[in-house]
Amino acid sequence: MHKCLALLFSLAVALKIVAIQTQQAPLSLHYPHLGQLPGPVIRLGLHPDGSPDYGVNATHWDFFTKIRLLHEWLTSQTNPDELIIFVDARDVIWGGCRTNLTQVYYELTRNTTFQIIFGAELGCWPRNTGVDCANYYIPEWVRRDPALHPNALAPWHKCNFECSTPPYYKHLNSGGFMGPVGALMQMVASALHTCPVKDDQQCYYHYYRQHPHRVTLDYRAQIWLNMCHFRLSTFLPLNGSFHNHWLGAPVCFLHANGGAKRHFRVLLPQVARQLGRDTQLRQCRALNLCHHR
Repeated sequence: MHKCLALLFSLAVALKIVAIQTQQAPLSLHYPHLGQLPGPVIRLGLHPDGSPDYGVNATHWDFFTKIRLLHEWLTSQTNPDELIIFVDARDVIWGGCRTNLTQVYYELTRNTTFQIIFGAELGCWPRNTGVDCANYYIPEWVRRDPALHPNALAPWHKCNFECSTPPYYKHLNSGGFMGPVGALMQMVASALHTCPVKDDQQCYYHYYRQHPHRVTLDYRAQIWLNMCHFRLSTFLPLNGSFHNHWLGAPVCFLHANGGAKRHFRVLLPQVARQLGRDTQLRQCRALNLCHHR
């Protein structure tokens, strides 16, 4: 389908959000007082009775489980042009933005050959396993953008050896990506059948480097903000929703990747108190994502 026609169609249809849920990682995506998600959530990883679903002919969880489950679901879809968003389950929270994410997708891919957008992050991971951290690609427009320059980033990060020198928000993170079913099917099938390692982020990184004309990153965190290596002050809530203080913008999906998971224990009670909502505070306590106080 032509991109203009696809845009008109997609703007009128709610996005599907696909998340992998396990017994150990319950879905913590939606806190209702932060506003409505941009579409229905398709939960993979559990059978209707609550028992684990590792995929066809699989008996245990491994690093390919997320890829395998998403591949099986994509195979069942009939419209290759339908846009979907994939997000991790346990450590992703809806930030409360009112951004039209379908429109953002088409703005980021307009007049390009890009089909898939991944979240970006400060750190390069996994390291020393075929990911070329020293020569990680960065578009020239990112280097020229004053808001994305290391000088603008400096007050907000606490980078270590995993970041580039100087730090740029430029590394692929597999905790969130977006694209049409057909393009995602190509990528996921490639990861499932040709990737020599058992790590979903590394598999997607290799696809990204092999197909730079198909995959780009969300360098301005318009869809996902990946929290690892940022200071807590970067995400402090404003008027009852999460805010990206680095770029002065609302947050859509907030991903507590790596060691950033501890930040939820501080941020979620702050949002709840700003809203004056006991319900939200009880929710984050039930999921063990905030302090009991």
